[in-house]
Amino acid sequence: MLVASAGGAQIAQSLRGVAAALSTQAGTTVTVEDVVPTTADDPQGAGIAGLALPLVLGGIIPAIVFLQLLQPGGLVDAGLKAVGLGSLVQLWLADLGLVFYTLFVVITWKYIGFAIILFLAGLQGIPQELNEAAAMDGATSWTTLRYITVPLLGPTIRIWCFLAVIGSIQLFDLVWIMTLGGPAGASSTMATYMIDQGVRSLRIGYATSVAVILFSICFVFSLLYQIFVLRRDTSGRTSGMAG
Repeated sequence: MLVASAGGAQIAQSLRGVAAALSTQAGTTVTVEDVVPTTADDPQGAGIAGLALPLVLGGIIPAIVFLQLLQPGGLVDAGLKAVGLGSLVQLWLADLGLVFYTLFVVITWKYIGFAIILFLAGLQGIPQELNEAAAMDGATSWTTLRYITVPLLGPTIRIWCFLAVIGSIQLFDLVWIMTLGGPAGASSTMATYMIDQGVRSLRIGYATSVAVILFSICFVFSLLYQIFVLRRDTSGRTSGMAG
C-alpha cells in the first residue's frame, strides 16, 4: 500500500509538471486537476493516469520489460500460441524487416500518454461557449471539429509536432537497451550510432563529429520551426504581454 501511494504521488507530481509546462507553452492556465481528475472513484481519471505511467517510468524500465516480453519464447510468443496464433510468432527484435515496427509500437506505447495529456490540456483551453454557439447556429459535430476545435488546437498540435520530431532525432535509451541498434543497424538512430562509434569502436573523433551534426540538426530545425511555425503563437502572446 505504501509503495502504491508513493507511486501515485510520483505520477501526480509528474503530471502537474507536465501540465504546468504545457500551460506555459499554450498560454493557458490548465491544471492537472482539470485534465486528469485525482479522485480514486473516477475511472476516466485513473485510465488517463495509467496512460501517463510510461512517461513517469523513464526509458530504461519499459525497455527492459519489453525486451523480456519480446524474447523468443517470451510472454508475447506464449500468448500468441495460447490463443492459437502460433503462426504469427516472429523474431521481434532480430528480424531485419520487423524490428523497426516492433520498436515503433513500444515507443508509441511509451509516449501516447504524453500526447493524450497534451491534447486534453489544449481542449480544456477551448471555451465551451464557442461550441454552444456553433450548435445554436446549426453546426454539425464535424463542422465544429473542423472550424473550431482543430484551429484552436493549433498551438497544441504545433508543440506536439515539434516535441515529436526532436524526440525522434534524439531517441537513444529504448533502442540501445532493446537492440543496440541492430540487427545489422536496422534499428540504429543517430544517437545509438554515435555511442556505438565512440564507445564500442573507440572512434572518439568520429563520434564527436556525429554529436556535432546531431546538435546542428536539432538547433537548425528548432530555429526554423520557431521562426516559421511557432512565430504567430509567440508573437501573439508577446504583443498581449506588451499591451
